[in-house]
Amino acid sequence: MKQPLSYSFVVEGNPIPKQRHRTRKGIPYTPARTRRWEAHVAGCYQGPKFDGPVRVEMAFYRETRRRCDLDNLSKSVWDALNGVAYDDDAQIIESCQYRALDRERPRVEVTITEIVKGGTE
Repeated sequence: MKQPLSYSFVVEGNPIPKQRHRTRKGIPYTPARTRRWEAHVAGCYQGPKFDGPVRVEMAFYRETRRRCDLDNLSKSVWDALNGVAYDDDAQIIESCQYRALDRERPRVEVTITEIVKGGTE
């Protein structure tokens, strides 16, 4: 059986949750803070582009205990990696998230692993 391809990387900085889109004159846009964070995440990724289903594991280490939803933290990373680590975040069929406090070194640790289909060929 083929060993699954896996890639891990770290995004330094306080993780930013995905903010709701805004509208101006009826035109939706993503807030600048979210765009900057997603560009930072994408810029930290130097791995392969996965073309099949993947599992994404993320450990978020924030600098404060300020309330923040884990799903919004995850969504900002998933969206940042669209077109970079995979074509679309719909390829993510498994995900595991963890959140903790680290005032000294806020960051996100990310591992993407391809899911190898089992069975006989």
